[in-house]
Amino acid sequence: MHTSLLVKVLKSPKIIKSFNSKDWNLLLRQASSANMLARLAYTFNNHGLMNAVPDKILNHFNSDQVKVAHLHTQVNQEVQELNQLFNKLDIKAIYLKGTAYLLADLPLAQGRFFSDIDLLLNQSDIAKVEIALKCQGWKSQKTDDHDQAYYRDYMHEIPPMQHIIRGTVIDIHHNILPVCNNNIIDISLLSADALKLNVNTTHGNHSYVLAPAAMFLHSAIHLFHEGELEQGLRGLSDLDLLLSHFDESEANFSQQLIDLGTKINQQQSLFYAWRYLNRILNRELSNTAQAFVESYQPKITNLTTIDFIFTNLFTVHHSTTASWRFSLAAQLAYWRGHLLRMPLRLLIPHLLTKSWLQLSGLIKKDSVNINKVNALDPRFHQLDEDK
Repeated sequence: MHTSLLVKVLKSPKIIKSFNSKDWNLLLRQASSANMLARLAYTFNNHGLMNAVPDKILNHFNSDQVKVAHLHTQVNQEVQELNQLFNKLDIKAIYLKGTAYLLADLPLAQGRFFSDIDLLLNQSDIAKVEIALKCQGWKSQKTDDHDQAYYRDYMHEIPPMQHIIRGTVIDIHHNILPVCNNNIIDISLLSADALKLNVNTTHGNHSYVLAPAAMFLHSAIHLFHEGELEQGLRGLSDLDLLLSHFDESEANFSQQLIDLGTKINQQQSLFYAWRYLNRILNRELSNTAQAFVESYQPKITNLTTIDFIFTNLFTVHHSTTASWRFSLAAQLAYWRGHLLRMPLRLLIPHLLTKSWLQLSGLIKKDSVNINKVNALDPRFHQLDEDK
């Protein structure tokens, strides 16, 4: 496997001290492609390496950090609005992923882009929340009947909702894995120890996030059930930073992960997280974690294929990393992800229906411009074009 320059820098940031202009140009393009420029800036600052970054490159980092700060301001404002609504409805909502990292003030949040706000609600609360949101200017992004039925009958979430003025997107979940598959999670076990944060408490409203072990496991489950891994390296970097932080702040964190993974039957996702953090980013594992990885490995019957997929895709998805191995791994990951989401008896009819509707011209892309952070600054798109 060809290791990208970005991965090499994530593993050993000090190598930038010997970089020439060609190295910096390549790193800039790869990090931009992976949405990790601000993450690199955080990494360099954390290792006392900012003085090794040339001024021209530093300008790009600073610009991306401004974008992140703007995004975080927007998200905090949206969270205050949402919390007021949840308080009126007497509903407990748990924030997930990027929003949770921000609200919990984790080091990971520094330099972390995210394009929507993810929420976990009790399934019984979703109908009234959805109605209340529509009254406040939110609308479903999926208007096609087939897509609506697909989400509501088979998935772990309702279709994403977007604010008609601000453009913000929220994803409302009632589970973290599709309910149509056999690998369903008892979400009450994952969310049992959710933390109440003393932030964004305007008018007595509070924010909730998953407890540390649940937060890490949710991130791992999401990453290793994904079929399209364009942001896979960033997801693995998220896990690396979460593990680094919680290993220091939580007692016996590795054992906490094993205990929770066993309760919710997600030992395999935990195994993958520890295995590829070690293999791709050289993360040193605790004795407890290493013993778990060694004991669980014989239970993975298709580990050779899984290794091929993740060792080739946990890199920058960029022209400089293209190869037949990368292309094959991407195809395998795509079909693996689909099969993890839906059993074949449902997947095949779903794909056939989607294909027919697309060919018939009955599905049209929504013309509304989604408020993704990439759209705020097109400057970096040029960096991906090799000349």
